[in-house]
Amino acid sequence: MDSSPIMLDQSDGGRGCPSATTLWIREALDVLEQCVSLPSETSRIVLHCLRQQCNVHGCHALNQLQLLLRVGKADTVLELLLARLDEQGLEISSPWEASDEEYIVDALWPRIHSAWLEKERWAGCTEVIVEVRTEWDQAQLCLKACGKLGSSATATLWAGKG
Repeated sequence: MDSSPIMLDQSDGGRGCPSATTLWIREALDVLEQCVSLPSETSRIVLHCLRQQCNVHGCHALNQLQLLLRVGKADTVLELLLARLDEQGLEISSPWEASDEEYIVDALWPRIHSAWLEKERWAGCTEVIVEVRTEWDQAQLCLKACGKLGSSATATLWAGKG
């Protein structure tokens, strides 16, 4: 075995091995795609689980869940996958039709995102302006409320077809 670094590209003197994260993402997406595309009970179960994961966070699409995880915390395998895709600048779309309903998270997202961006600008600082901390605390409470409302299926503001 040679002493070249495994992670470096071959042109840089390494072995050119892909990172474990890249392999995991590729394999997880392949399995997810296979499960969703099969016309079977497996597909219905996976689609139900994907929608349920969105509902738990109070949103209706995987790309919205991806945004919420950017400012929140990823716990499940699906959430970790979405977070890793987001880190690479990739957005995943939902394998179901878009909803006409407006969810509470749609209305709150600009404020949540703004609070997160402001908090990130202060990252590494020992002291943070009280207003920034307060806005971020309120944004986190909004995320929790959206999740609780989504879990109880009351996260919509209005029905677009009614």
